[in-house]
Amino acid sequence: MAGVIPVGPQGSAVITFNTPASTNGWTTALRLPNSGAAISNSLSLDTAVQTNVASAITMALGITTSGQQGSSAFWHTGLQYIYTRPAGVSYHVLMATLENQTGADVGRITVSFTAGAVNVQLGHMPGWLVYYSVTGQPYEWHLIPEFSNLVTNGALTATMALTSPWPNGGPLYLLWADDNADSVTDPAYTIDDFFVFPGDVIRLLYERLPDGEARITWVRPTASFMLEHTATFSGIGSNSWSQVPFPYQTNGNMISVTLAPTNAGFFRVRSP
Repeated sequence: MAGVIPVGPQGSAVITFNTPASTNGWTTALRLPNSGAAISNSLSLDTAVQTNVASAITMALGITTSGQQGSSAFWHTGLQYIYTRPAGVSYHVLMATLENQTGADVGRITVSFTAGAVNVQLGHMPGWLVYYSVTGQPYEWHLIPEFSNLVTNGALTATMALTSPWPNGGPLYLLWADDNADSVTDPAYTIDDFFVFPGDVIRLLYERLPDGEARITWVRPTASFMLEHTATFSGIGSNSWSQVPFPYQTNGNMISVTLAPTNAGFFRVRSP
């Protein structure tokens, strides 16, 4: 499928790739020649990636139940993730097309997803090179180091100060590039639980106090903020969140709030 992944003031939906519609906004493209030796290291892969234009990355993801290799990226219907595992190419790319629906230009984004690696082989250049671009034009692909040149099973998160503002109503592109390994069978690198937030994601420290109360502490944001709570988590963008009415305490650049024992659930800090 083509289309876009909408990103509103509270972020995108969390994409778990459990239905065909969940691949909306994801496309792929193959790059020749058919040679595992054409890309020898990260530098040569980066050089190749920089020639890409987003408007030419238009193929729908392949669909599989087996985790096969192929010239395109795939959606695995059984394990419910998307993945790259090149064959018959020098490398292939997987691209997410985001659309800014926040109502304003955006200067920073946070991207998170659950990464996985299947059939990892020694001697293979590790992982992807991952990029963002506001324009989608050649030589305007900016590397995301937190996602690149690594093999892991678990959650990855990166916050980026964009090189130019992401215009309201405009696209932003995320691109994963995976080379065709030489002399070994390629691993599969997987993506699940994908989420984009228009700004910084603030990490909260939760402490249970001896009297049964709880303290939540976080670093003071540079912009205005509110602490919100929900008893049952049903998504970042759901309407079940409500503002915590307790007074805040400050200590240098840290902010904390103390909560009664009955206030169990989930918490987040966000801009009003």
